[in-house]
Amino acid sequence: MVLIKPGKFKMGSDDGLPSERPVHQVKVGEFWIDKCEITNYQYLQVVAQHPFLGKAPSPENITMEII
Repeated sequence: MVLIKPGKFKMGSDDGLPSERPVHQVKVGEFWIDKCEITNYQYLQVVAQHPFLGKAPSPENITMEII
C-alpha cells in the first residue's frame, strides 16, 4: 500500500450534469491505497479468508461529509 498525502483538487464540471456543478475545490485528508489493482475475484478470495469482524457504520448513518 502507498500513502497518499493530503491535498486539494478541483472537482466538478461547469458543462456537465446539474449534480456536477459548479466546479469547486475539495480538500482531501491523507489515505492509504493499494499500489496495484486487483480484480473483484482476487478481492473476494482475500475477504473469504479474512472476514471483517468489526462493526461497520450502517448505510443510513453515512453522509457525503463522511465520504
